[in-house]
Amino acid sequence: MNPGLILFLLLWLAGVGLSCAGVHILYGPGWALIAGGIASFAACGFIRKGMTGG
Repeated sequence: MNPGLILFLLLWLAGVGLSCAGVHILYGPGWALIAGGIASFAACGFIRKGMTGG
């Protein structure tokens, strides 16, 4: 498997996990978890653009 694809999938899973945990808590540290999920999804976008050459 391509290392970029593995990193993309791991970041995507981390983003989903952080976002779900943040929505579940939604008080105090929940907002930090949501921000971490958004940052993880942004990193996924950059990796995807790099893999597709766009």
